[in-house]
Amino acid sequence: MSTKSTEERVSALESWAFQTGRDLSEVKAVQGEHTNRLAAMDERLTGMDERLVRLEYGVGLLLDHHGIQRPQP
Repeated sequence: MSTKSTEERVSALESWAFQTGRDLSEVKAVQGEHTNRLAAMDERLTGMDERLVRLEYGVGLLLDHHGIQRPQP
């Protein structure tokens, strides 16, 4: 069993800390990309919701105009 000197231990800890910092940086970058994608998807869904509301309104007007009773869900 080999005994490490204090200098070797400090060097190993510094190396580990540096690698951990790089790993955390990569994780944060990926997390940022996912957050941006989710925000874009949320924005797209919001637009689709607004479009659906307008379509439902328009279909309702057409049904009313032609005297057709709206189906109940």
